[in-house]
Amino acid sequence: MTFSIPRPTLGRARLIAVALGLVAAPLAWLGLPAADSGAQTPEAPATVSVTPSTGLVDGQRVKLTISPGAAGARVTAGLARLCRDGETYAYAGESMGLIADLQPQNGKCLPVELALSTLASQADAFTAYAFPDGTARAEFSVGAGAQPWTTGSGGASSLECSSTSPCRLVVAYTVSAGGSSTIGLDASTLLTFADEDAAALGGCAGIAPGAPRSVGTARIADLWVSWTRERCAAAGEGALADTSATLTDERSGLEAFAAGEADLVYGSTGYPFGPDAGGQPPGRLADPPVKRPYVATPVALNAVVLAVAGGYHTMTPDAWPTDLPQPFSDLRLTIDEAAALFGQGTLAIDWGPAMARNPELAEVGFDRCCGMAGLVPQVPGGFDSRSLFSTTFFDTLAAGAWHDFIPFGGADRGVVANFSDATPPLQAAIASPYSSRDLLGKVAFGIANRPPSERFGALWTLTDYASAQALGLTPVAIQFEEGGPFVRPTPETIAAGADALVPQPDGTLSPDPAQLAPGAYPLTMVEYALAPAEPLPAERCAAGPLTASWLDYVTGETGQGLVAGQHLVPLTAGLAAQADAAVAQVANAVGASCAPPGSAPGGVPAAAPAVPG
Repeated sequence: MTFSIPRPTLGRARLIAVALGLVAAPLAWLGLPAADSGAQTPEAPATVSVTPSTGLVDGQRVKLTISPGAAGARVTAGLARLCRDGETYAYAGESMGLIADLQPQNGKCLPVELALSTLASQADAFTAYAFPDGTARAEFSVGAGAQPWTTGSGGASSLECSSTSPCRLVVAYTVSAGGSSTIGLDASTLLTFADEDAAALGGCAGIAPGAPRSVGTARIADLWVSWTRERCAAAGEGALADTSATLTDERSGLEAFAAGEADLVYGSTGYPFGPDAGGQPPGRLADPPVKRPYVATPVALNAVVLAVAGGYHTMTPDAWPTDLPQPFSDLRLTIDEAAALFGQGTLAIDWGPAMARNPELAEVGFDRCCGMAGLVPQVPGGFDSRSLFSTTFFDTLAAGAWHDFIPFGGADRGVVANFSDATPPLQAAIASPYSSRDLLGKVAFGIANRPPSERFGALWTLTDYASAQALGLTPVAIQFEEGGPFVRPTPETIAAGADALVPQPDGTLSPDPAQLAPGAYPLTMVEYALAPAEPLPAERCAAGPLTASWLDYVTGETGQGLVAGQHLVPLTAGLAAQADAAVAQVANAVGASCAPPGSAPGGVPAAAPAVPG
């Protein structure tokens, strides 16, 4: 069964079109002349569910399920179109592929031909599968924006999907039972979209004058949106957003903050400053010439994780299609295997022991158990805390495995803050750096568009817990010491890992390979908001009270209540106490007075800010 759901886009965004095909011979693309003809019964022969369908953002993954209404019935063909709301969609006895209301020449629905656009990424094409229970299931990415097309009469039509213009997902399908087939048409799904413009989130009337300028890691972007939307909604009509945000990466954020070009920077590490700056771990993300002092306020917990996409040949064919990879759910690797995987590549590992302890890998088969044809392990690109922390662990706990592939020279790798600039270089045959969560998602989601024989296997990724959860990747349990337990990152083990974090001279906390505690995931990391530790220049004076108020909100009960919804972990009681102290310190520094106009950011203070708490 093939679904085509073109994704409309605006301006800077690309056209993303998606094509789905139901894999289960002898199912048909669109319709077969005999099987696809038949009268619509008074009651719908199947129900369609789409989750989520509200508050969507561009590129969000959505699950579609078509469930037959009668016992023994099966969904055998289907077509989905993105259509205009407020129109009538009816079935008048046509074959499924010729339903009049779905034809682009009638101007209601996007033309399926858009799915063949050369602008469409292969990673945006995906497949729906027939399950043994008779349902058809798929995932697709929604798009926000507008798309014009030409109707059959030569006229112009367009469709917009946005926060002010919801769209209909109209699904035609065939249900077969007892030798006969029935066509159904479902237009019940309204897709609504959130406004990703910071000035309009949650009904914000704009951005407050002098609002703090936020920069830093994109890992916090979804949470920042959630915070801002809730903050504005609670304040009521006419509310202004407390902060603006340009969230891309940690290094550029730290450099912008140090230069006085930003008021808050989100990330899990800072730059070296203070009387004991030389004692910080090697390979810090940034070392600006002017080191503007900051107060590190914890806002959430996250973790560096090894996660996997792909799947194996099912061991339960009565519940899962045999031609669809069943996602991995329980994988365990040693720290040496993880280090070799990202330092040397999949070919450098003796996978026999790993297969013995991982039945799901064994089901894939030895020839492809631990990799995927044409795809190498994925690692963060650019200067990133995940790279810094993970390679610190590899270098300390798995030094014998953390080196280049022997045929490439086998040189030790050491601590790496930027995989894209590693020494020795990370060869393309070993691993591939990704620059954003979206691009990692494209690689992972693109597995469904590969030839059927190449969909089975493991795509290994080094990422963070929140990104893995958002992309549907499976975190792997890691054995950090020989004979020790395999520890899987979960909200509980990540929270327990916070107690083992080690204070740094700049007031941040970092994971330490020497701190391995029972029941704790040792690669836990804190997501911080670094705020000024000194008065702001007079021209930025308005940002001071707003900065303190914002930090008080995001670390308080309401702000922390939104953290788990974005796949991060709320602050522990100890970190919450540290956050309270940090907020008070920020308020004292920037909330009451300002430096003279034009003042440059301060240099190294006489004494480093005390670790809050």
